Amino acid sequence: MKTLIVFFSLTGNTRKIAQAISDELDGTLEEIQDTRNRNGIAGYLLSIMEAIFKKRSKIQEVERAFSLLDELLP
Repeated sequence: MKTLIVFFSLTGNTRKIAQAISDELDGTLEEIQDTRNRNGIAGYLLSIMEAIFKKRSKIQEVERAFSLLDELLP
């Protein structure tokens, strides 16, 4: 069975874990990417404000993940 690992990583730590899981399971990786820059203190404050006001983040299209699902599903 093939495994699709979908993840988001701001600092790169989650990316390392996702890669390790992918290597162990012989899986395929797909990274979710935010459309806004969340680096540094400004990004941190932006994230806090959006959380307080329950604003959802906009992410880049992940069409590749859905096309991969067709390949991975029996």
